[in-house]
Amino acid sequence: MTLGATDTETHVRISMLDRIAVRSDMANWRMPSPWAIGFGIGSGILAFPVIKVTGSLTIAGILFVLSLVTVMWLTALMIRRAWCERHPYLPPRWLTVARATMGDDLIDAALERLRDTPPGSHDRVLRRGEMIEAILDERHARLDARKAATGVRLGDAVPRP
Repeated sequence: MTLGATDTETHVRISMLDRIAVRSDMANWRMPSPWAIGFGIGSGILAFPVIKVTGSLTIAGILFVLSLVTVMWLTALMIRRAWCERHPYLPPRWLTVARATMGDDLIDAALERLRDTPPGSHDRVLRRGEMIEAILDERHARLDARKAATGVRLGDAVPRP
């Protein structure tokens, strides 16, 4: 158990497994890029010709282990996604851990985004996927705003004579 502090200085005891579950939901919600699948299949296929060409079982073993790690990673992602599809609604525990992990400000802004999207009923039950998407969208909007703040505004640009 670790002590997580939210933005409002409220301390909440959260387990490491809960923290990992929220972080993995945030990281793995959108489908992974296809490079991992291509890398895993490619390294697995190359393992056998490497034995024939180089005669080295060490290099072939490394390639084969890399392909197995990729397959295990993708299997874990599929299991996690299937579990999330089986439990689609957002539990209060998840929201508490997300507040302690990512901060009240980000979660409140994501909830405000969800209130503004139809159907905007307060009786609506939040789904895990829509909350994760709202948090990811809010996080990306904040990162984009930070990057834009370092750029040159059109009104500030001096025209060339």
